[in-house]
Amino acid sequence: MTRLHRVHTAGFADEPMYDIDDLQNKTAEQRLACLLPMERAVSYLPVLVLNREEVVALRQGKVLVDKKVSNLNSSCIRLHDDEDRFVGLGEIQATGILTVKRLLTSETVAGLE
Repeated sequence: MTRLHRVHTAGFADEPMYDIDDLQNKTAEQRLACLLPMERAVSYLPVLVLNREEVVALRQGKVLVDKKVSNLNSSCIRLHDDEDRFVGLGEIQATGILTVKRLLTSETVAGLE
């Protein structure tokens, strides 16, 4: 074998793919335009939309008990704010309590606008 060409991986199609030389020849702005949104990697997970107060509570390390959570058929979920921006990943416990797995910083979320 002299060459390996990946045609897809984990739900990502072969377009667009860039080789390292192409990326090195691009400006910083052009390289940023090549990036896919972070949420694309977890797009198969269900979404729970939270209001501002709920997002703040999760950022403060609190848990949420909400009937909206019990309707979802997955233990791991995407969390969106009330402006439909991806803010992180949550986990639904067997008791129906929503806890945080990973959150984006508020600066990162604001930069996604």
